[in-house]
Amino acid sequence: GCCHLDEEVATRFKLQLGSFKLNYLDDEDEWVMLVSDADLQECLEIMDFFGKHNVKFLVRDMVHGMESSGSSNSFLVRS
Repeated sequence: GCCHLDEEVATRFKLQLGSFKLNYLDDEDEWVMLVSDADLQECLEIMDFFGKHNVKFLVRDMVHGMESSGSSNSFLVRS
């Protein structure tokens, strides 16, 4: 679920849990906040519907807010 995804991102990017927020790029090319398991499920359903095999996530630093330039992008592939 969402907690496991947060843990994986924290491990891969050497971040502290709770210091970042995840967004994903939806089918309308809009960034959507990923906060709950329901959000993650919707993300996966959209991906499946459009036959996509990867999701573009945006990792945002919560310390600097939404306007922060201290963000990083990553592609994680769903297996």
